[in-house]
This record gives sequence, structure tokens and C-alpha cells, in this order.
Amino acid sequence: MLFSVIYSYLTDTQFDSSGANFGIYNRKVIMEVLRMNDTIKSFPLFVNWVGFSKATVAVEH
Repeated sequence: MLFSVIYSYLTDTQFDSSGANFGIYNRKVIMEVLRMNDTIKSFPLFVNWVGFSKATVAVEH
């Protein structure tokens, strides 16, 4: 929780820590993230940075 608050503040973006670390991504999104040439520590964070539109699906557990 604290990480997401600090991350959102420092990067001026919204990061939802309640989301899972998996998803369905278009190849264009993946290629843009890989072009960053960085060690990917949190893929969803980098997906936010590349700027493509996104949608979420609520899942009942």
C-alpha cells in the first residue's frame, strides 16, 4: 500500500495496488515495455508508462 502511494506521488500517475500481476496484453504493449531496456521489476507499472489504453475486468474470487 505504501509503495503504491509513494509511486503514484513521485510519478504523477495512478497505480492500483489491488490489481493482480497478470493480464492480457497486445504485442505492441509488450514490445514498447521491452524497448525500455530496463530490468522489469513490476510489469504493470511499466505498462502504465508506455501509455496505451487499458480496461479492467472485475473478477469475483
